[in-house]
Amino acid sequence: MKKTHLRDIVHALKFDDEAHIVSDGQISRVTSTLENAGPQDLVVYNLKENDEKANSVFLERFSKSQCNNFLLPCDFNFPRAVNKIISKSFFANKNYVEICDLVFGKQHTDALKIVAVTGTNGKSSTVFFLNQLTSLAGIKAASLGTIGLYIGTRKIRDSLLTTPDYFELRETLHELTDQKIEYLFLEASSHALEQDRFLDLRFQCAGWTNLTHDHLDYHGNFSNYFNSKLKILRSLSGKLIVSPDSTLLFQQILAAAPAFQDKILLARKLDLPQELPSFLKVEFNYHNLCLAISVLESLGIIFAHKLLAKLQPPPGRFSVHHMDGIGDVIVDYAHTPDGLEKVLSETRKIYFGHKLTVIFGCGGNRDKTKRPVMGQIADKYCDEIIITDDNPRFEEPLAIATDIVAGIKRTKYSILLDRRRAICDTVNSAKPSDVIVIAGKGHESYQEIKGKRHHFNDSELLESIATLKMIEKVSSFTKSFGPPLMSISSGFSTDSRSISVGQTFVALVGEKFDGADYLETCLAKGIRSFIVNSNEHNESRIEKLFAKDSDLQFILVSDTTVFLGELAKKYLQRLRQNREMVVIGITGSNGKTTTKDMLYHLLNDAMPGKVQKTLGNLNNHIGLPLTILSIKDHHDIAILEMGTNHPGEINYLCNISSPDAGIITSIGDSHLEFFGNRTGVYNEKRILHDYVMKSSRALFVTDGDDALLSALPKSKATYLVASKNGNIKANYRTYNQIELTDSSESIILENNYLIGIHNFKDLALAFTLALKLYPDKKRDLIDSAQTFRTQHNRSEVRIENNRFLFLDAYNANPSSMEISLSSFVNYVIMKGHQLNECLFIIGDMNELGTHAQEGHQRIGRLLHSHGITNVIFIGQYSGFYLEGFGSRPLGQFRNVDECKQQLQALLKDIGYIFVKGSRSIKLETLFPNSK
Repeated sequence: MKKTHLRDIVHALKFDDEAHIVSDGQISRVTSTLENAGPQDLVVYNLKENDEKANSVFLERFSKSQCNNFLLPCDFNFPRAVNKIISKSFFANKNYVEICDLVFGKQHTDALKIVAVTGTNGKSSTVFFLNQLTSLAGIKAASLGTIGLYIGTRKIRDSLLTTPDYFELRETLHELTDQKIEYLFLEASSHALEQDRFLDLRFQCAGWTNLTHDHLDYHGNFSNYFNSKLKILRSLSGKLIVSPDSTLLFQQILAAAPAFQDKILLARKLDLPQELPSFLKVEFNYHNLCLAISVLESLGIIFAHKLLAKLQPPPGRFSVHHMDGIGDVIVDYAHTPDGLEKVLSETRKIYFGHKLTVIFGCGGNRDKTKRPVMGQIADKYCDEIIITDDNPRFEEPLAIATDIVAGIKRTKYSILLDRRRAICDTVNSAKPSDVIVIAGKGHESYQEIKGKRHHFNDSELLESIATLKMIEKVSSFTKSFGPPLMSISSGFSTDSRSISVGQTFVALVGEKFDGADYLETCLAKGIRSFIVNSNEHNESRIEKLFAKDSDLQFILVSDTTVFLGELAKKYLQRLRQNREMVVIGITGSNGKTTTKDMLYHLLNDAMPGKVQKTLGNLNNHIGLPLTILSIKDHHDIAILEMGTNHPGEINYLCNISSPDAGIITSIGDSHLEFFGNRTGVYNEKRILHDYVMKSSRALFVTDGDDALLSALPKSKATYLVASKNGNIKANYRTYNQIELTDSSESIILENNYLIGIHNFKDLALAFTLALKLYPDKKRDLIDSAQTFRTQHNRSEVRIENNRFLFLDAYNANPSSMEISLSSFVNYVIMKGHQLNECLFIIGDMNELGTHAQEGHQRIGRLLHSHGITNVIFIGQYSGFYLEGFGSRPLGQFRNVDECKQQLQALLKDIGYIFVKGSRSIKLETLFPNSK
């Protein structure tokens, strides 16, 4: 996208009238939407010279924007200085293509095939299905519409409009073309068709779902509405396919457009596999799917019908929430009479005999004639009606509700305009067999009231209600204040410095801090929900905060740390009740984080989006619960790293997570000040094995070359990966390969980004567990093993100023130091180089307690035994290293800052650099700029 000036636009477009510039400005993009325009955007706005009402809305929107540049048909008295082009001819001639070419660059979107879907209801679902099915067929696809822009299943951004304005649409086309997307499936709204937003575009194919009562406030009457939709034919290159349930509409289109008869088809009803997701068995979704499949067939896109089982429902479209203690709650975007009738009739059919309650409203400053009709539909199907706010905009909410009531004749109804309260009260008073439909907003994340958009989402609120119900069952819970705001999906944070808006702050208490002291800090960052210890001081503090702002939620518990573990355990149990889920625990003295990352890489490549892993280094009694609480409904596998530095911690973590499978990577000299010796470390780590063996689907993998781990109880569910005596034989063949052999086959894993047998052994452990869990994914797992790279600072290999750098400065103990050193030395020799070309930078190994002197001396002796001369020692224990090394090093420094002053001189004639030490030494800061 190139930058230009307003004067360039006037010159290039050669306006017919006397276009003039009222001050000039630089612009980088063009839009007709004030709401999302930035300071360097050009806003093209078709102001009406004598329309006071429209111009007053424009002024209101302008006051909240950052816009500085405008192209207008007439002058306007702005309250602050702006840059303007005034030209009537531009809007009369619709020179939109030219201005897009000028600002965005010449259009090169021929490779992007565009498919449009129009209709009153079902557009979003149909384009969502089209995008997913095309992506599952291996073709790069995107969808654009009411629920946002998606590339494949990945959401890129929200949408302000069903169809973006002309300019934003062109910008999106450029963006998708640059990403080599082959197909774009977009919603074509009647507004967009009427306003010629598809001018100059061609549709490879189009779909039409239905045509029912909507947008008559804009179009005036149904005939105009129909004619606007018909304009889709003007951009059509291929076929127009009509939904199979819209036979009357099909006939109407044929009659209205006889010149296009050979292009207009009726989609056929398909015999679909029985094993479909439940949402596809809903009648209107079935019709949307039939339309989508017919469109794909017309395009020549072939996919296996078994892929239908992988389809996900579009957000806020017949979205079923299973609520503890009550029946199901369904959230749907139904905001038209036809949409509401389809949802309620289908709900009646599925939940026959259950009490059905609907919560809905109608939008303000929109078609008023549909309001009593929607009241009549609710009256026809429901046992109870709750009328509430939708998006009242500038209308009085009670007036909208009164219009709806006019259609209700027999059913008990109530008016509760506060939408949050209406949903909370209805859900909380429902009985186990009740079913509730919340209609009108679906995926929307806002309510529009008096020109302002306030964050609000029906599904988020339901999750907050469900979260509170779960919290109330946790034994450490004492009481709560305020409305339900926190939800597990929005996340939790224990750090007031890094917390994000939407998260809940958990105020932990330590020996030298109390998280409750930072409530005001979090409030200033926009945090609205808090979990704190219940005591007199905190309750007094909360009451004062609550008096200032009642739209906050506080959960009081007996102990926030204990509560976090209890909530995580209960949440994981709930997830496992609804579906098959595998929980994997990984521990070990060395390599557990790398092995976790390897396992995640393998499984996520084989099953994208289905795997969650420990976040960062959150592997302790705080971090593991936070990781569990980050698991989403679409995750089928959870990989949990388990760290420990005190006896009993693995037992606590396993009690929370109840793992089905596990890996112990190694037993080494870590945290000896608390475990005493390696046997103490082993006794702590093996608790993971004991827990896994209790699972009905137990599977355990470990290092059979480790003397302690090889003594684990033998079972069919335990696999020892070892060079000699394991049931999986591991043969480290060359610097970049390891061969795994069992009784039936041999598999070679190759990776050019790993150094050392210890890293390949970790890869073997991860691969073995993944293969035993999912043998049908073998080919995917083998391919994925080739592409794994380690995290920054963990056995990381990179080029630093034309030197080979091995950076392993995240953690260190004597056993991990021995393994890394030996692996690096072997690698250098195997590559045909000499050790005098290498520099070894060795930092302290912490948390060794009384073993500190002996541990550092041991590594010094190892360096000496390899014949290494170019070595630097850094830290308070460098003297101990020196005692074992027995020779004069290149350097000895108290800290990295001292070392930095001489490092460049020490690197002369060096081609390979080895860096390892404990995290607190910060050795990675010696090499901040990698290339």
